[in-house]
Amino acid sequence: MFEGKVVALERKPELHRLTARFEVSRVWKGELTTRAEVSTIDVGSMCGYGFEVGSSYVVYAAGEATGLSTSACTRTKVSADAKDDLTALGVGTVPAPAPPEAAVVAVAPVTAVVPVAAVVPVAAVAPVAPASPVTADVPPSGGGCTVATDIPPGKPGCAVGGEASPLWLLWLGLLGVRRRRIRGR
Repeated sequence: MFEGKVVALERKPELHRLTARFEVSRVWKGELTTRAEVSTIDVGSMCGYGFEVGSSYVVYAAGEATGLSTSACTRTKVSADAKDDLTALGVGTVPAPAPPEAAVVAVAPVTAVVPVAAVVPVAAVAPVAPASPVTADVPPSGGGCTVATDIPPGKPGCAVGGEASPLWLLWLGLLGVRRRRIRGR
């Protein structure tokens, strides 16, 4: 809680926020310096508080000194209309002086970079012939699917013919045994 005069307003319409910068004259709760910023919603119908530059307010804010906020739903009001609040709150304390604001440092203009030597284009690269497609006419050793990525139309993608590998026969046998056990339960 503090009393202070609005010295600047910053609106951020895309965020529906209004930030009021105060010159704080007295404090009742919290640790504030002579400078404070309080944000509120910039839309009055959403309980935003309509601060005006040059007016003094008794502000009931929530948050830390680095991120205070208030709304029309608090007891925040113009100091002239806050006689009862000021009487109940008492004298208050004088805030600590604010640290000096950071000075704006001028930045030297950037100078253009000039190339040391002329840029020479690189010689054209000869085109490379495409790789020949992998055919699926020959099944892989041991059966199974081919790894062909360019299978001609009308040709199967998996090698079905040829000799069955012993691993494939073992797999089928284990699958059959498992099915018999499940059915037998």
